[in-house]
Amino acid sequence: MLRFFLYFKEQGVESFNAVMHIPVKKHAAEQVHFRLVPRMTIGMLETSDMNVFNFLQGEPLSLKSPETVAKEVGKFFNEGK
Repeated sequence: MLRFFLYFKEQGVESFNAVMHIPVKKHAAEQVHFRLVPRMTIGMLETSDMNVFNFLQGEPLSLKSPETVAKEVGKFFNEGK
């Protein structure tokens, strides 16, 4: 978690939402997982992270592709190797 926090700091992310999912029944398909979602505005629009695309159109919006973020955050996990 600390490595993700360092990445967020470098990217200028000052707040985020977090959720931890713990399955009630032990089942191989359901595992404990934790999600971090940075709270950001959408560029020059200065809108909140609760946007019309997701709530009215069911269309999530991301400022960066997951592949780009994975490459950027990778350096925080590869230090010292």
